[in-house]
Amino acid sequence: MTKTEARQREAEAGLQDQMNLLPRAKLLAVFAALSGVFIISYVDQSCLGVLLPTIGRDLHAERSVSWASTSTMIANTTFQALYGRLSDVFGRKYIYLPALFLLFLSDLLCGFAQTPTQLYVFRGFSGIATGGISALTMIIVSDVVTLRQRGKYQGILSSCVGIGNTTGPFGRCLARNVTGSKPGKCP
Repeated sequence: MTKTEARQREAEAGLQDQMNLLPRAKLLAVFAALSGVFIISYVDQSCLGVLLPTIGRDLHAERSVSWASTSTMIANTTFQALYGRLSDVFGRKYIYLPALFLLFLSDLLCGFAQTPTQLYVFRGFSGIATGGISALTMIIVSDVVTLRQRGKYQGILSSCVGIGNTTGPFGRCLARNVTGSKPGKCP
């Protein structure tokens, strides 16, 4: 056995010694919950695009309503790295749960926004929350599965992004059916 082979075996042995691995039943429960939250996060981001014309008319902000998406995306990308670092310091759960609560609260406040400025600020808070959810979901999955399985589980999470992005535009149909308004054709 050469030195290179010995180093490779030693490195592979170290990869199998991960501390936060979960039993299969718990792993599937945690993964299902994370996947559901991930889908909701992306539905939140993608349904806004088809609803913006209607929201703009309701708030009399047809020309500036694109700032709702802009504030969401800027906040999302800005806070992803911060959430990762904060979760290293304070723990994943103590950062992930407030991000979930912030998403709930900011979406609720968006629904009650009376002015375009309120909507843009609350969508910014929503972006802060979805940035944390996106980053921390991937980090938590990396923590609870082996390196060998990580690609499979993160691939499944990536399919959740696709599901969220394709189902989000149907929020317009839901809004029309719930409110009784006619915001346009459903996708």
